[in-house]
Amino acid sequence: MIKDTTFIVVDTETTGATGAHDKIVEIGAVKVRNGEIIDTFHTLLNPERFIPHNVIQIHHITDSMVADAPLFSDIIDKFAEFMDEDAIFTAHNVEFDKAFINQEFIRIDCSPMPHQSLCTLKLARKVFPGFRRYNLGSLCDSLGIELPNAHRALDDSMATAKILLKIFEKLEKDGVTTLKDINLKSIPKVTQTLSMF
Repeated sequence: MIKDTTFIVVDTETTGATGAHDKIVEIGAVKVRNGEIIDTFHTLLNPERFIPHNVIQIHHITDSMVADAPLFSDIIDKFAEFMDEDAIFTAHNVEFDKAFINQEFIRIDCSPMPHQSLCTLKLARKVFPGFRRYNLGSLCDSLGIELPNAHRALDDSMATAKILLKIFEKLEKDGVTTLKDINLKSIPKVTQTLSMF
């Protein structure tokens, strides 16, 4: 049943759009269970490289902000614990975020995450047909969800979690109550080049 399942809604901010070369500078994650947001995880990360100016213009995370932040290897245990073994990895454009996180796992000789994935971008297009746009900001506007700091990981993941709950409300009204009726998938390989938007 959907209500009995744990969903970890994740957002990453990065140094660029290429998973093989760019790195994560911020992770936000929100844990959803039984139709409620029950926990959050957030950290800045030191990517050990300069953040390009054009990327800073998007998320406003500067080199000085991450200079004393932990490395991904420093937070991997806490993040893995937060993820829960049976949780569904969820994100808005899930291929982007999961690929970047898996690449970080691979860099420190760890196996990619085995979690099944759910993409709120793809699911929203099916559940809410007729919206003009489906990017995160536009969906928030359409669904009456606040997004105070767009392109910051915890704010984006919180907004995505609220979109997920709106999707579940609509699905329940339509009689969809089990996971098998939702398009879940695993992403075993790491995509090398991904769109940031």
